[in-house]
Amino acid sequence: MKVIRIIFLVIFVIMLILPAVLMNTEVGAVSEINNSVLPDINVSDGIDTNQIDNYLSNRIGFYDEAVTANIYLHDKLFGQMEHPTYTYGKDGYVFFKMNNNNVDVNFISAFCVYLKKMQDYCEGRGVPFIYCINPSKSSVYTEYLPEGYNYSNKFLDELYKQLEINNINYISNVELLREKAQTEQVYNIKYDAGHWNDLGEFYGTNNLLKKVGEYYSDVRENTLDMFNVETIIEESLPVSKFAINEEVPKITCLSHENIQNMAGLYGGLKINHNYNAFAYIINNAVNDEADVPRVAFFHGSYYNRNRHFYDCVFKETYAIHNYQNIVDLDYYFNIFQPDCVILETAEYATGRSFFDIQKLNNKILNPALDTVIGDSHDEIVLSELDYKTEQNGNLNTITFESNVNYKYGYININNVVYDLNISGKTISCTIDTTRAIDVDNSIVYLFE
Repeated sequence: MKVIRIIFLVIFVIMLILPAVLMNTEVGAVSEINNSVLPDINVSDGIDTNQIDNYLSNRIGFYDEAVTANIYLHDKLFGQMEHPTYTYGKDGYVFFKMNNNNVDVNFISAFCVYLKKMQDYCEGRGVPFIYCINPSKSSVYTEYLPEGYNYSNKFLDELYKQLEINNINYISNVELLREKAQTEQVYNIKYDAGHWNDLGEFYGTNNLLKKVGEYYSDVRENTLDMFNVETIIEESLPVSKFAINEEVPKITCLSHENIQNMAGLYGGLKINHNYNAFAYIINNAVNDEADVPRVAFFHGSYYNRNRHFYDCVFKETYAIHNYQNIVDLDYYFNIFQPDCVILETAEYATGRSFFDIQKLNNKILNPALDTVIGDSHDEIVLSELDYKTEQNGNLNTITFESNVNYKYGYININNVVYDLNISGKTISCTIDTTRAIDVDNSIVYLFE
C-alpha cells in the first residue's frame, strides 16, 4: 500500500512539474489553437502580475492539449463549442465568435474619405479605381446564427451610405452571395468560417471581373469549365485541432502552367510586417495586344489564400496585402505603374484593428502633375542636385536633400511622371529598375 502511495505521489509531482518544464518560452511563438501570437513579457514597459499571469497561463506546457480536450468534451457532451475563435450556430453551422454589433461611424467615415483620396489619385492619372466589399459568413447565412443572437448589420448600412456620399466606385458581393446561398453552399457549413469557399469566391470574383470589364473590353467573367471542380474532405477547422468531417468544394485552374509568380524580383519592397503577403503574377496566356489590364490589387485573406480566380484573367497582377499598406498607394503606384487599381476588404476586417485611422486621416496623396503645373514651383534637372541612387533587386531608389520645406513634388523620368516622397529634408522616389534609364536628365518639380 505504501508503494502505491509513493507511485501516486511521484506521478502527481511529475504532473505538477512537467507543464512548467515544457513551458513554451519561444519569443513570438504562435498558438496552433487560435493562430494568435503568444504573449511575451515586455520588460521595458515594467512587469506586473497580470502580465506574468497572462504569460504563464498561455505558455504553460500542454496548454493547447488541455484547450483541445476541453473543446472536445464540451462538443461531445453538451453540443457546445468552447473555442477562442469559433462558435456554433444552428444546424451545425460554425461562425466566428459573435461581436457586439457596435458601429464605428467615425472610422467608416474616415475610411471612405481615404477611399476618395485613392480614387482621385488613380483617376487623375488615367487609371480606374474599384473598391470591392466582401461579406462575412454572418451576413450571408444569417438564419443559421446562434439562437438568441440579435443580428443587426448597421455596419453595412453605414458603409454603403458613406460610399455613396463620397461617390466611390464600388461593388458589393453581399447581396450576390446572399442570393446564391439560397440554392448553393458559398460558405462551408463548418470549415473555414472566416472566408467564402471556392464556389463563393468564383461567383464573387466574377462580379468583380464584370466591373473591370466596364473599362477593359477583353476582360471576361470566368466559367466553371475553365477549372477543375471537385470536392475534398476537411478533417479539422483551420488553425485549430477541432475535428470535423466536411466535404467542401475545391476548384483549381486548368491553365496554371501559364501563370508565374515572380515576387522574388521585388525582395526589397516596403510592406507592413504584419500584413506582408505579396505576389507578382504574370499571365503568359494573355496576348500583348489584348485589352486586359495590369492590376495593382490590394486584398486580404479572402484572396491571399486563393488567387487563381483572377490571376488567370489579368495580364499582370501586383497582389499586395491590404490594410496598412493602402496608405502607401503612391509608393506602389510609382513602382508598378498599373492600368487599374482594386481594393478589396472583408466586411468584418474593415475597422480600426486593421486600418490605422490616424494614418488614413493624415496621408496626403499628390494631385496629378498636369493639374498643378501652372502653380508656382521649382523646376530642376536631377543632375544639378546632389542625388544618389540605390538598387535593390528590381527596385531603384533616387534620393536627394533639400533645405526648402516643400509640400509635394514629382520627377519626370523618360516621359513618365512619378511622385516624390518628402520626409523632412529628404526627398526620394522608388521605381522599377527597368524604368530607371538616363535619370540624370530627369526633371524634378517641387511645390511649396
